[in-house]
Amino acid sequence: MVAFENTPRVPGRIPASQMKSPSGVNSPPTKSFALSISLPYSRAQLACALLEEQIDVFYSPTRQVDTGIVCGFRAMPHWASADHGLVPYTELIRAMAGEAFGPSLFCTVLLQVFRQLAHSGDKVIRVSLEESMLPVAPVFRLLSALLLESWIAPERLEMEFRGPMAVETRAMSEEMRRAGIRVGRLVSASGGNFEGDFEMSDFDSFTFWAPELTGSRWTIEHDRWLGRMQDHGKVTLLADADGPRQIEFARLKGFDLIEGAATGPLSPEGELREIMS
Repeated sequence: MVAFENTPRVPGRIPASQMKSPSGVNSPPTKSFALSISLPYSRAQLACALLEEQIDVFYSPTRQVDTGIVCGFRAMPHWASADHGLVPYTELIRAMAGEAFGPSLFCTVLLQVFRQLAHSGDKVIRVSLEESMLPVAPVFRLLSALLLESWIAPERLEMEFRGPMAVETRAMSEEMRRAGIRVGRLVSASGGNFEGDFEMSDFDSFTFWAPELTGSRWTIEHDRWLGRMQDHGKVTLLADADGPRQIEFARLKGFDLIEGAATGPLSPEGELREIMS
């Protein structure tokens, strides 16, 4: 059986709550990660972050629009670096991709998510799969083994894809669905520019990322895309916050769920210990 006890901390590691948090710590997935931008992290530092368990998964709550009840979380890895402070999700993904560490980061995230699933009641945890994190065959075998040995219901795990899906990626998502794992799709609607077309029937749910569109910039084209997604599954609004204005907008448009920008670590009972916004 897989052990889900808390992973021991490495001596000398600085807790995230005591570290300076750079701007953008709560940034949702970005449209692309341009590797031409120079980042101040060496390959050795990134390898050390993985080997010495310096990666922490923070969680953003997902709420039901009609009741406000938290029904799940989005998993977002951050790096608690003694040299660089708390490195946020988007920057960490970009750095790991630049050194081909994406699959290793996915394994790290997956192990922490399964530990959390064991203590989170019936809540669903969503893992967003950037292109650089797409699991290779051994990683997928790890996922299958964790599901088999943990007794966790597979439908409590959702893998969320984005961007163009190659034939191999689509085949992998189909394998996940056959195993009972929910497969979602993140659609970026920023500025009215929608990501490439895809088969709606390939997914169980959808996340509509429109952080600045909860108002006058929403167009008929957004309504068309939202209607297509609502015909095939539940739709989450990924906004810049989940306050009264955003919730009212989500209710008006018929969204099922809403996620804001706040993230934080979870307690063993599945509650946010510290909100970072």
